[in-house]
Amino acid sequence: MHCVSCHSPVPPGTRYCSYCGAPVKPTFFRPAARLLIVAGLAGVLLLAGSQVYNGLKREHRDAVEAAARRSSPTTTIAIEGPTDTAAPTTVAPVTAAPVTPPPTAPPASTAPATSVIKAASIVAPAPTPPATNACKQTDTFDVGHLQDGDFSTAYRVKGTGVGREIRFRLVAATRITQVGLVPGWAKVDGCDGSDLFRQHRTVARVRWIFDGGKIVEQAFTASPDLQVMPVDVMSKNVTVQILATNPPNGINMTAISEVRLTGVPSA
Repeated sequence: MHCVSCHSPVPPGTRYCSYCGAPVKPTFFRPAARLLIVAGLAGVLLLAGSQVYNGLKREHRDAVEAAARRSSPTTTIAIEGPTDTAAPTTVAPVTAAPVTPPPTAPPASTAPATSVIKAASIVAPAPTPPATNACKQTDTFDVGHLQDGDFSTAYRVKGTGVGREIRFRLVAATRITQVGLVPGWAKVDGCDGSDLFRQHRTVARVRWIFDGGKIVEQAFTASPDLQVMPVDVMSKNVTVQILATNPPNGINMTAISEVRLTGVPSA
């Protein structure tokens, strides 16, 4: 044991220190206290050393990472988290269903109805006499065939027919909207197969003359069809004047199968 005053060694059981004369009191806690103090200081030093070491380690790691970033390109990876893509709920306003009106009937047409106009009388140059075909059948060529609706019959005159006029007198002044004719005899002989349209002269052009000096001209193709043109005139008299015909193929006669006048009949 030691003296608590001068720390000189003294024998156990000694009451006074032989060096300084101080009383020697046995104590049991002072060495333990010194151990605790020493242990505490050691712990503090160890903790401080650990913190310093960790700090140096972090600085070294940060320096290494900074150098790595400077030496290599930076790649940014964006990680998208789940997003709520559900559209917000919208409550549509309740509206009454539109009422569809009932369909209305289209307005009645106000345009007057047209029809074929028949002449009260027809005046024309004398036709050729009747002819007999291969079957011994007789064909006549009077002016009544011009409006009989049968294209196989015809009115016929000798020669070119140029300058000849056919006059139609109607029952009353009538609004005429269309005129036309079949420019030849549109018939094939049933006995010997002769094409009478091709054999005769056919009408190439005519002049239509109406009341009041209204005049229109019409040209025709060499086809056995009804060929028409529109007009708009009020007239009681209609004259067809032949202006030109096509050469025949064997029969030097000019024939017309039908003359058609269309308009609004007088009341």
